[in-house]
Amino acid sequence: MKLAFVLPLVVVSSGLSSGVVAGDDIEKMLQELVARHENGADAPKEFEIGEEELNAFLKDPSKSHLPAGIESPWIRFEESLAIVGATLDLDKLEGQLPKSSVLQFLSGQVPVEIATRVKAGGGVGKLILERITLAGIPLPADFIASFIGDVDTSEFLPPGFRLGDAFSLPYDLESIRLQPGMALVLQRANR
Repeated sequence: MKLAFVLPLVVVSSGLSSGVVAGDDIEKMLQELVARHENGADAPKEFEIGEEELNAFLKDPSKSHLPAGIESPWIRFEESLAIVGATLDLDKLEGQLPKSSVLQFLSGQVPVEIATRVKAGGGVGKLILERITLAGIPLPADFIASFIGDVDTSEFLPPGFRLGDAFSLPYDLESIRLQPGMALVLQRANR
């Protein structure tokens, strides 16, 4: 679930390119982004990625590294909003999910959809959970908080990361702007 939930930031910031690229090229763009971060960059660079290319990347099992039980991931961008979905195999995820009255009535494969508002500028980001639906059932925000944990050592989030709290954007990113069908990411110079 880490990938699915943190996707609005992590995958967007790791699947960047100069211009829109095919899903197979996203990994190369991540390498470019990391190299610019590690080796220094003289000038800022704007990257963009379309949701079609990102979805191709997510559907490639050799690249997405999804845990067993999370299948068919997808993402859609709206104005400042990332909507992420997948199919959860609740039987395979049994024991990894929180105790919930909703989950006791569900089994097998069910769709999940998570909408997260992305605010990212000045090198600082914030992810705000807007809504989550599981098998078409709207769930309260505290359900997802209990699922991913609210501590610095959560297995689902990077250390120190908490939903709704400000955090430093990785890889010298200055901003992430979401618009319908596209993410625009600006990496600042770091020399």
